[in-house]
Amino acid sequence: MTDEAQWIRETFDIVKNDGIWVVPRSGLTFKKNIQGEDSLTLVLRSPAPYDDTPYEPKLWAGYQQADYEIIAGHARDAGIDVLDLTDGVITDAGV
Repeated sequence: MTDEAQWIRETFDIVKNDGIWVVPRSGLTFKKNIQGEDSLTLVLRSPAPYDDTPYEPKLWAGYQQADYEIIAGHARDAGIDVLDLTDGVITDAGV
């Protein structure tokens, strides 16, 4: 397991079930969801709105999408499923 995957796993382990994890650099909000031992899931609930950032909407949405993909990849490497329940909010946000 990579250092990044280990870090995600340790972060996941300290968040309580149904707890929220907000990624400060991108404002992505995840919810921890455990449905038994074999179902470890981070659920992307919402991105931070772009109107509170100094970035153009298209740049902010692209940054959040890239951050989501990085986080999801490391989480999957750590054995954690990741679901995006935003219905394309990141990629469609103001662009």
